[in-house]
Amino acid sequence: MKSRIIALARRHIVTLVILLIVLCVYFAAMTPQLRDVFADQSEKPIYQGADGVPAVAIQCNVYSGGEYLQPMLAILKEHNVHITFNLGGIWVRDNPALAKQLAEAGHELGNHGYAHKMHARMTLEQNVAEIQKSEQAIYEATGVRTTLFVPPSGDYNATTVRAATSIGYRTIMWSADTIDWRDHDTDVILKRATTKTKPGGMLLMHPTKNTVEALPAILDHFAAQNLKVVPVSELLAMTN
Repeated sequence: MKSRIIALARRHIVTLVILLIVLCVYFAAMTPQLRDVFADQSEKPIYQGADGVPAVAIQCNVYSGGEYLQPMLAILKEHNVHITFNLGGIWVRDNPALAKQLAEAGHELGNHGYAHKMHARMTLEQNVAEIQKSEQAIYEATGVRTTLFVPPSGDYNATTVRAATSIGYRTIMWSADTIDWRDHDTDVILKRATTKTKPGGMLLMHPTKNTVEALPAILDHFAAQNLKVVPVSELLAMTN
């Protein structure tokens, strides 16, 4: 009787070991995208601030359009507004003085990756390297250490977010998009900005000619709605 119990126990142990081996092989063979389904979902990108707060954040992604930044800065100064400029590392490398000027004007700087790569297609190590390379370029030009990471093209997966979190970054997205990089129409940009941005929302734009034309009216609209325009970090620090 005792020997049969021992034999049965051994069979169960062998079965369990085989099952564990099969599971290990299965997860090792999964694509990065499928592994993300099973990843820790506690780390998520941030799309907006708290609902209903009387403020909105504006963020401007910069890989090009440097010639429009001076007019944008003048408008923002006239309206006594500070926003978040998310800088691509390559752009900073080529425009260090302009990057420094953004910081000296009191605007928040975010990290927009180094070379505008698709971060969802990269390993954790590659994501980390790309973010850190951009961080170093920004720091060398401005003396600012960034804490916000905005994935180029909004392209991310769980690995991207995990990589950013591992080096002290919050992954930032947006709740409203002017799509000004594609649609060069001042009226369309203005309409998107003013109808899609709600209290607590985060509006995305880029330095373009039509954005500069629409920006004064966008800021006037938020002021008329008693919505304070702030950088991303300030919005996230607010509560209802």
